[in-house]
Amino acid sequence: MVKKENSPKIINPKIFELLKDSFKELTKIRKKPLLVMFYNDSAGQILPYDIEALEGVFDDFLKSKKKEGFLELDLLIHTHGGEAHTAYRLIQMIRSYCKQLNVLVATYAHSGGTLIAFGATKVEMGRTATLSPVDVQIWKENEDNAFSLLSIEKYTEFLENTVREHNFLNEKNKAYFLTELTKKLIEEVEPSKLGELFRLRSLTELHSKALLHNYMLKNLSEKEALADKIISKFTKESPTHQFLMDYEIVKESGLNVKKMEEKVYKLSCSLIDKLKLLERVGLICDFYPSSIKKRQPFFKIYDAEEKSNEKKQKK
Repeated sequence: MVKKENSPKIINPKIFELLKDSFKELTKIRKKPLLVMFYNDSAGQILPYDIEALEGVFDDFLKSKKKEGFLELDLLIHTHGGEAHTAYRLIQMIRSYCKQLNVLVATYAHSGGTLIAFGATKVEMGRTATLSPVDVQIWKENEDNAFSLLSIEKYTEFLENTVREHNFLNEKNKAYFLTELTKKLIEEVEPSKLGELFRLRSLTELHSKALLHNYMLKNLSEKEALADKIISKFTKESPTHQFLMDYEIVKESGLNVKKMEEKVYKLSCSLIDKLKLLERVGLICDFYPSSIKKRQPFFKIYDAEEKSNEKKQKK
């Protein structure tokens, strides 16, 4: 069989057994099956390849259990984000397999990861966990820095505030000031990319609203107004794309969120640290065959049947 260019590296089965034992305690406490989505901190991004990979994980697991889906599923996610459209497709696919979804954020689920959280029935956040704005970014070719739509909007606010505070009475001077600084912005980000940012913003807001309406806010009579409030908090009302939103800020936004139980929080953080260790020694999250900059994510589903099996054995 020819290996696909972007297919994941085959992992030693012993690693899976080690991780199964490690995650067993969490599934016992939660009494629910657990999906893990773990991305490398510096080189892991939500990318289109993930869709086929995650679908394969679901199909293999459900086939082995002779099931069609889950009544309730936990999702432990650790990511700095990535492509918003792919994040939307991933969460829609996950929801096609389960009636209820609890998104567990022990560390962070930023940008596209936050969009995935929008598709939950409920979000549970650890003591130091954070979400982030879901505004889109454009990466400059051959550069490591991204430019976000929020940056443009805050720059525009700066221009408006400066004109107001300095009381530009002469319209000619005002026009000159605004024109020169707008030129600087266009030199920084070319017009075609500015247009793309605004197009993607509309798409992200549409995705956010669809997820909130169809899942988290589905049965609320005021879901239209609440969805608009949440989306606004996670887009134009945020100061920067890097703005970290802890439990209190997220709760204030209107999102259905609760604090993670302390035992679950500590255990989840410990498990993520273990995944980071396995990644550092090269056992998971290998580089894509066609890239030396992007790492594959680690996806795995853990069952919640260990406790009932133990009872059967004791009988």
